[in-house]
Amino acid sequence: MGREVENLIMENNELLATKNALNIVKDDLIIKVDELTSEQEILREENRQISALNARYKQKIADLEAEIKKMKEDLEGAKTNKSDDEEDVPMAQRKRFTRVEMARVLMERNQYKERFMELQEAVRFTEMMRASRNDPDLDKKSKQSVWKFFSSLFSSNDREIVGHRKAGAPGANFRYNAPTHRISPALDTMRKRSQHERKRGLDLMDAGDLKGDDLKTPVAQVALPSPQPIETTKEAIS
Repeated sequence: MGREVENLIMENNELLATKNALNIVKDDLIIKVDELTSEQEILREENRQISALNARYKQKIADLEAEIKKMKEDLEGAKTNKSDDEEDVPMAQRKRFTRVEMARVLMERNQYKERFMELQEAVRFTEMMRASRNDPDLDKKSKQSVWKFFSSLFSSNDREIVGHRKAGAPGANFRYNAPTHRISPALDTMRKRSQHERKRGLDLMDAGDLKGDDLKTPVAQVALPSPQPIETTKEAIS
């Protein structure tokens, strides 16, 4: 009898220990469930926020697509209006350069460069004449060569101009008084180069490749002053 009571007491103690262990596990599971429930609520809130953000982005994308479509339509309309405006503008007022105009501008630029160098030489000889007043011997020796230089410097080369007018285009008439006297090797080289570029420009005006769209689209006329002949007198030099 006493042994049975002891066995029951031992079983009761074991059951109490098991109960306590199960209570501990239960408490841990309850805590874990609470944590998972809180995490679930957080995830649901994030999901709602992401859904709202996704909806806003979709609306923004739709608005941007509509704006892009509208901008494309406006661009097409602007291109059409620009084409119509360009067609309405006279050909003479369109600001586009052709190769003929560029060739003419380059030729005139080279002419001005050549004329500038000639004027520099003229200024040097003028200074030399002024300096020779104090040296009569030098004046006698250089007088003849100086007047020969000035007479050839400002003489008109009509044959060359007529030849260029016959060979060039009707609208490209350039008048230039080229000297025939050799002043210096550098100036002579510049003259030869300028003459070569003038001939090349006149050939370009007659070439067949200039009969395309460039010739059909004139440009705003480049207003450059034509070189005027320089008149010198014996009194100005002396």
